[in-house]
Amino acid sequence: MMRYIYNRYTKRALCLLMTALLLAAAVFSPGTAYAAVSQLAAIDGNAAILVDARTGTVLYEQNADQPVAPASTTKVMTALLVVEAIQRGEISPDDLVELTDAIMHDVPSDASRIGKAMTVGEKVSVRELLLMALMESDCVACDMLAVHVSGSVQQFVSQMNLRASQLGCRDTNFLNSHGYPTEGHTSTARSLYLITGEASKHPLFMEAFGCLKYEMPATNVADSRVLYSTDKLLYDPSIVTSSYTVYYNEYVTGGKTGYSRASGNCLVSTAEKDGTQLISVITGVEMKYPDEQTVLDAFTETDRLLMWGFDNYATHQIVAQGQSVKQVEIEDGEPEIINAVSADSMYVTLEKGVSADTIQVTSALRGEIVTAPVSAGDVMGTVSLVSNGKVLASTDLIAGQDAPVAPSRFSANVPLIIILCLLVAAGAGYLVYYTNNNQVLLLDLIMGKSGAAQKNRRTTGQNTQQRRNPQQRPAANQQQSNTQEPATEQLPSNPFDEFFARNGKQQ
Repeated sequence: MMRYIYNRYTKRALCLLMTALLLAAAVFSPGTAYAAVSQLAAIDGNAAILVDARTGTVLYEQNADQPVAPASTTKVMTALLVVEAIQRGEISPDDLVELTDAIMHDVPSDASRIGKAMTVGEKVSVRELLLMALMESDCVACDMLAVHVSGSVQQFVSQMNLRASQLGCRDTNFLNSHGYPTEGHTSTARSLYLITGEASKHPLFMEAFGCLKYEMPATNVADSRVLYSTDKLLYDPSIVTSSYTVYYNEYVTGGKTGYSRASGNCLVSTAEKDGTQLISVITGVEMKYPDEQTVLDAFTETDRLLMWGFDNYATHQIVAQGQSVKQVEIEDGEPEIINAVSADSMYVTLEKGVSADTIQVTSALRGEIVTAPVSAGDVMGTVSLVSNGKVLASTDLIAGQDAPVAPSRFSANVPLIIILCLLVAAGAGYLVYYTNNNQVLLLDLIMGKSGAAQKNRRTTGQNTQQRRNPQQRPAANQQQSNTQEPATEQLPSNPFDEFFARNGKQQ
């Protein structure tokens, strides 16, 4: 009986203990602090990539390095070279470019154009050619821009490939400025992301990349036109009335479509939500026609990819541009200590719910000693974001202010030395002026004082000798009486009496 009672209560106690431990694990386990990243079903296309634009963190990829035909997403590179030429001051957005007969005939007749196509002799500004190329995928506009920037389409294409190489693009080879299907004209989803990421840094590019509707003014030969973007994710129902508004995504900030039989449907997009900026690339998506309705899967798949990224990841700013990171001692500098600041804002991408408190900010100087002079903006070292010993991001650590060479002690006292010299010179000048006005030389004063002193010393010596030899005094007195001597001049009581006597002055 006792064993039964013991076993019964022992089992009950063990059950309670196990329940308590499970509850504690559920409450305090770090794994429950945030939701795990949800699984994303494969994208319906031959290649795809999703990247945090600020950190470069790849959130999802699918055959991202597989060479594909990029079709009209090529125009993103064309636009990048144009805005960079504008930034360098080589061309202006307001430059008028004329459509020549040569350009018109070089573009295949079935290449994409704006609804109301341009004609030979028409002059259009660089800004509006950009809008034509990115909004309505006009191939003629691309060649007009190419000639205006580089002098010829061939030279421009060479620059496209050079710039792609500089950006780190691989398996990318452009053969024209617009992406018209040509054997060997290839790129990858990752390369298209790199190109779009660089282009999106330019406001003029984003102005055209994210424009849904544009009323183009009349040109020298054509009336005004209205342009519409081919990216249906931009179709805000408050701006346009269209059946395509079903694809609208309020977080999408820009996009460029592409299509050819060889490439399928392609779409490059940028989007932002709650401070997180994403870039997505999808290629090789086929259209579907259920129930006699066309479903543009490039838009639906991009929408699914972007929203998965926003639902599972967030971008955190850890360091702001210009933020002080550490204080640095400047040898021989003034001031002796300055702030070293971050050259750029620094971000990290974390899973939703994960705190950024674990991110450490570290810095390292280029040398142990920093010597003046130092100018604001000079690179002094590196600032990094570190988590669990892994460097997540790095940028330059720069001087936040000037620190010129500090003046030496001698140079610091130069003003005082000059003042003292001036005072001495003024005193000497006053003395010379005073003596000249009284017709006296300082040397006379000194010599007069010296002569009187010598006569006083002789007289004192004779008196002393007479006191020592009293027996000789009568003879000396007799000899003095028998010899007539000229009367001696009475000495003044002090040199200044002689001074006034010689100059006919009375005391």
